[in-house]
Amino acid sequence: MGLFGPPDVSQLKSKKNVKGLIKALSYQKDWRVRELAARALGELGAVEAVDALIEKLRDYSEVVENTAADALIEIGPPAIDGLVSALADPDRREYVSHVLVDIGKESIPALGEVVEKGWFVNARKYAAWTLGKIGDPSAVSALLKGVLDEDSQVRKAAAKAMLEIGEEAIEPLNDALKNDDKKIRQAAEWALSSFND
Repeated sequence: MGLFGPPDVSQLKSKKNVKGLIKALSYQKDWRVRELAARALGELGAVEAVDALIEKLRDYSEVVENTAADALIEIGPPAIDGLVSALADPDRREYVSHVLVDIGKESIPALGEVVEKGWFVNARKYAAWTLGKIGDPSAVSALLKGVLDEDSQVRKAAAKAMLEIGEEAIEPLNDALKNDDKKIRQAAEWALSSFND
């Protein structure tokens, strides 16, 4: 960083100075510096910048928010754990969900764990919503546990997610009818009946 001016993001990027770029991500005097830093971190695939980029999903500049989201998508699967943890943050969870959808199928195991065991109702709800938007039938077993959740918002989100997965959810639901757990069988029956409504 210059002594008196803004950080030289292109120089930091060419030197692969991830620490310097993370610091530039916090430069408050010019949103363009933050935008360029976020873009550079994504292009470098800087896993160590995931938390700092998640912080920038809430920025004064929408451009910075969008660039941080793009950078996280570019980093891809190594960003999943940090993103899933951020579902607990009410200021970021909606943006985080969209980023996880764009990362795709690799997010399913971590999201499924949140649906099943997450501490916060809204984190479980957004995890279920995200699974529905990803739209892969491998999420059905976690969503069935969401249908059994004690909270009605989570139950609704899990049910909607299965409907979003659509016809591809039917085979895993039929398999769940053979589950040893009576509650899972009942949830699967209910889900299958909702496809006929």
